[in-house]
Amino acid sequence: MLSYFCQRRSLFFFLLVLAAILMASIHADQKNQQFFMDQQRRDAEIRLNILVSTALDAPFRQFETILTNLASDRRFAAFTRNPSEKDEDFVRSLWQNILVTHSSIHYLYFSTADGKLFFEPEAPLPDSYDARRRPWFRHAMLEPGTILWTHPYMEVPTNRRVVSVVRALTDPESGELLGVMGLDILLDHLHAIAGRIPIPEGGFLGILSSDGQLVASPQPEIMEALLKKPASLVALLRGETDTLHLDGQAKELIISTRTLNQPQWRIVQGIPRSPESCPGSPMRSTALILMTLLSVSYLFIHALYYRKQRQENRIFKSQIQTLREQGPSAPHPALPSDTSFTHSLCRQLALDLYQSEQKKQELETELATFIEKAPVGVFISTPEGRFTKVNSSMARILEYASPEELIHHVDDIPQKLYLDRQDRKILTNRLLSGGVQEFPIRFRKKNGTIGHASITAYATMGTDGRILAIQGFFTDMTRSHQLESHLRRLAHTDRLTGLPNRRSFMELLARETGRFCRYGNSFGLIVLNVDHFRAINARYGHGMGDKILCTLADSLSQSLRSCDTLARIDGDTFAIHLAETSAESSTGAAKRVLRLISRTVITEIPDLQLSFSSGTTSPRETLRCPDLLLQEAEARMYEAKKKGGGTLPSSLP
Repeated sequence: MLSYFCQRRSLFFFLLVLAAILMASIHADQKNQQFFMDQQRRDAEIRLNILVSTALDAPFRQFETILTNLASDRRFAAFTRNPSEKDEDFVRSLWQNILVTHSSIHYLYFSTADGKLFFEPEAPLPDSYDARRRPWFRHAMLEPGTILWTHPYMEVPTNRRVVSVVRALTDPESGELLGVMGLDILLDHLHAIAGRIPIPEGGFLGILSSDGQLVASPQPEIMEALLKKPASLVALLRGETDTLHLDGQAKELIISTRTLNQPQWRIVQGIPRSPESCPGSPMRSTALILMTLLSVSYLFIHALYYRKQRQENRIFKSQIQTLREQGPSAPHPALPSDTSFTHSLCRQLALDLYQSEQKKQELETELATFIEKAPVGVFISTPEGRFTKVNSSMARILEYASPEELIHHVDDIPQKLYLDRQDRKILTNRLLSGGVQEFPIRFRKKNGTIGHASITAYATMGTDGRILAIQGFFTDMTRSHQLESHLRRLAHTDRLTGLPNRRSFMELLARETGRFCRYGNSFGLIVLNVDHFRAINARYGHGMGDKILCTLADSLSQSLRSCDTLARIDGDTFAIHLAETSAESSTGAAKRVLRLISRTVITEIPDLQLSFSSGTTSPRETLRCPDLLLQEAEARMYEAKKKGGGTLPSSLP
């Protein structure tokens, strides 16, 4: 019954239904929260409108009324047209009465059209003072005849921040500018006016000018912190968001704004979200409780089911283990009757595992035999330099009687096996990078002889990145190295005379021209050719011709310095490289060589007189190519041969 209940898909369908109920409850709670949030936004808007109409609009209109009454006064109007001392005294007394009754006004003033300023209370002004340069004058000229409010600015001469209420006066008949009248209000007084406005605990109220300056606020520190976040402030003023969370504030604020027509200021109000705006989620809580009860019941049922299942599995595991160890000879396991298919399947798997183990042991035996009889050395060593296992081929290559003797004798691989201990360090470093393929080394055999081998190996790494063991193949390359050296000698040596051949000489010439180009080390090049050698071969035979060439090679070698190089580059043509020799010295050396070898006596043909043609050259800035150097020397040699050859100059040293 438990198994039937735990395996039914209806249980999962029921869980999906409960999940749908939970999602519906969450959606309902979200709508409920949105409703309370919208209600609080509306309350904040209504509260802001009431504050503007009652606490802010009346003081602002009072300042505008003062300017309107002054402009309508006849004596003041006469003063604006023609300022006289008598009218000035009247205007000042009128201003003084206004200042007494309105303490929030800092200055009352009038400026003529030419920038002359009259203000109360009086204070010294700079000689160069021109009212037309002041921001309040320029602001009033934007709309003559209209009362305007300026942005906050620094007032002269007391250097205090003020806001000005100004009006440009014009002649009603001619429209001519008479001047600008206005009054200054200290920002401190505006802060005091805003401070009388009731603000909920944790909220704030701020008045911002159209250029983003703070005009007044009961909480200037909060507004200053908001002004330091221009991105958030712009988003609030544009209506992109109406919530804000300030640093140090526990509650989120609901923001509402309003723009005044005159002055053109923005009023920003922040009211903390009340707990009523988040009334909780009763439907979600109910769904969570129901899901918890169901989950506990589901886990309890499954715990009972899996407890019984574990007991059956334990018995089943022990029986299968016996079958795996003993194979077909093991007794038939008595499994539960309702698992006959499982019984058959597991019995077959156990038998397959038993056969796999037997096959594995056979393969391991075959592998050990293969390694032991492999034609190359197979080894396992420690990173410290000791062999732990080697095969017979490894012992044979190193000339030891047995692998055991090799392991016992070679207890320090870098010192007793490697001829160059640096090879061991290079091998270890490459193993850290992933492995080594055919790494060449020179090794020392048991009897002390030197051999050549190549190592292909890899390392077993530990979790800390260190080498635990080194496994690899050791291939004896001694015979191959000897053959390679012999072939290299054949490729660079003339078989008849034993001298360097044309290829070897051209490689030497390329190196020496490179030294000349880099360091300026000059050298000489001589090309010698036996005159009439074809006739000698025809008369005495090619065998005698070969003996003559060998005798000439010996004579030339004895006539040269140890640092010079003699090569046979053609049948009867020899080339000589004179190290560290200038062009003039090369010519003298050629004459000396010709004189010496002209005395060469062929034992078999003592009456044979040999003559030679030669050509010399040296590298220079315009001739630095090895092939061209040799061509030039050969060309001079052929030129001498055309002139008869074998003739030595009279100026021989």
